[in-house]
Amino acid sequence: MPRLFYGYVILGLCFLNMIFVRGVAGSFSVFYVALLEDFHWSHGVGASIVSINSLVYALVSPLVGWAFDRLGPRLLMPLGGVLIGCGLLTSGLSQSLWQLYLFYGFLVAMGQGALGFVTHSALISRWFVRRRGTAIGLSSMGQGFGMLLIVPLAQLLISLTGWRSAFMLLGALVLCVLTPANALNQRSSPRDMGQPP
Repeated sequence: MPRLFYGYVILGLCFLNMIFVRGVAGSFSVFYVALLEDFHWSHGVGASIVSINSLVYALVSPLVGWAFDRLGPRLLMPLGGVLIGCGLLTSGLSQSLWQLYLFYGFLVAMGQGALGFVTHSALISRWFVRRRGTAIGLSSMGQGFGMLLIVPLAQLLISLTGWRSAFMLLGALVLCVLTPANALNQRSSPRDMGQPP
């Protein structure tokens, strides 16, 4: 009986990663409302947090590509999970705007970069040749599922526990699910498993 092609495991991991990366990004829209109510900031000040996040995400993309080539996905992708998880946990402890700039704007964005589209496209391209576009498309489906799953979850957690606990619970979920999944199962290329792409 032929062995399962490990590329499907990689594809599943990429799908899971995209759920969390896009879901965390999209969930800021519900945190935004709670933050404005708690801190009495203007809409512009509140939106500046996600602006910093987006800017950092864009700026780290070349660095992420370089790190992917040097470190490989087995180190980079779990590190991305740690950065997102720790960034969310510490965001829940924030007492001021600059702290949210640092924790959500910088740490979370660094993790999103490490687990974003750049790394997934490069990784899937190593595993799939004939149906590369299909594989990348399937992993990218995780973005839509992230919006459908993580955003309502964040809203539910905010309603039940408040925005601080919601940030921390989402961070714990990333650290307990996403980080170990990548640390244990991520592989750089089919050669690592003795398989052709």
